[in-house]
Amino acid sequence: MEIRIRRAEPSDLPAVKEMYAALVARMDQEGWGVWDETYPRDFVEKDIERGQFYLLLEGDRLAGAFALPAHDNGEGDVPWQEPSAPARYLYRFGIAVEYGGRGLGRLALERIGELARGLGAGYLRLYVAHENEPAIALYRKAGFSQPPGEFGEVLEDGTRLFEYAFEKRL
Repeated sequence: MEIRIRRAEPSDLPAVKEMYAALVARMDQEGWGVWDETYPRDFVEKDIERGQFYLLLEGDRLAGAFALPAHDNGEGDVPWQEPSAPARYLYRFGIAVEYGGRGLGRLALERIGELARGLGAGYLRLYVAHENEPAIALYRKAGFSQPPGEFGEVLEDGTRLFEYAFEKRL
């Protein structure tokens, strides 16, 4: 499968939100819903405005999407291998439902790593909810290492989201 990455534009927002809605429905159906009716959909517009949101495309078809900022609010809380090394943080990484199970996740991570390296990063880093076992398995298979510990984020409604950190040297 041949995929390409391009920076998202405001006109891409409806298709991306639709893709995420389908992913949330699948997660809920399979009993491991870690995203909901607001996340990640309500964050994409700002990511696009900041120039840090990208599409994974097969031809002209949306196959996935992700954000790739240069910093994370909690980056100093994690015992990264090289904390001061330049990094990119993978957020809101999702593969369209119709592409699931076809190996696109691992291929996409390779391409995202190439993009991050081209943007000057020495590491690709991310956080994943501890309930998201499919994503954790994917990151491990793709060669990501997991620093010790569990990290958290307090959401607007006061609940705490527990996440694991992962990183890969590029």
